[in-house]
Amino acid sequence: MAASLSEPRVSVVLPVRDGGSHLEQAVESILGQTFDDLELVAVDDGSTDETPRILSALAARDRRVRVQRLEPTGLVAALNAGIGQARGVYVARMDADDVSLPRRLELQVAELDARPALGVLGTQVRYINAGGSAIGVWRLPVGEALVRWSLFFGTALAHPSVMARRELLVAHVYRAEAPHAEDYDLWARLSTQTELDNLPDLLFERRVHGASVSDLNEADQIETSLRVQGEVIGRALGQVPSSAQLRALRTPRTPFEAFAAVRLTMRLLYASPRTPEVRRDAVRRSSSALRSGFRRR
Repeated sequence: MAASLSEPRVSVVLPVRDGGSHLEQAVESILGQTFDDLELVAVDDGSTDETPRILSALAARDRRVRVQRLEPTGLVAALNAGIGQARGVYVARMDADDVSLPRRLELQVAELDARPALGVLGTQVRYINAGGSAIGVWRLPVGEALVRWSLFFGTALAHPSVMARRELLVAHVYRAEAPHAEDYDLWARLSTQTELDNLPDLLFERRVHGASVSDLNEADQIETSLRVQGEVIGRALGQVPSSAQLRALRTPRTPFEAFAAVRLTMRLLYASPRTPEVRRDAVRRSSSALRSGFRRR
């Protein structure tokens, strides 16, 4: 498939700050995709390590790499800046310490082309350590109804694995009001405008090394995600649960909290399309809540 330098079908947006350790491998995993009608928009968010040198070398070697350099502005601003520079019909996310497996973009483009109502599409994820060895798998829900249901309980797509229609991301930007859970906030808002789904294929490797943005800002991430979760549930039920109810829904610590989590799960079930997959997941979550609540006695 010949690459189009003027109007690529896919723009891959990669924000980075001081990510030199794994940056070249991350970029090469995009440039080596089986789908090559792409550009890579690398947004250097004020790096002080070797990141600028690496990006300059990569851009000199492959004209599909475009580099935007900013003063330190933070992830949300860097993401929005990259999307503003994107020219593709689709925008794919990428992080500077992760790896996209070779057919990732090919399969995502094919699915989005085949499903006009689908606006956002993620993949299954393998966890790797700093050295690149596999250490686990993150199984994401598959099927539009199950993804929409899963948003009641937290994010349902792996952010750096996602591809979305550019027009949606331009109209519904990442928000600074959702620090460190900007992806969950975006999926929650987009779920009212379009379908969201995940491919069943494992096409992405996420590096776990203890120094990621999520790792370093876990407390803020939890608080923001609880607020977003409350908004998602509030739209379905007409009332936003309390912070205590939301925490119990995630990790009940007493029998009382376990029963409260089950009741809320059942209310959400009756407010949702009760597909077989959604019903099975509701039973699984309820059973898990009861085990958690009674085990902690």
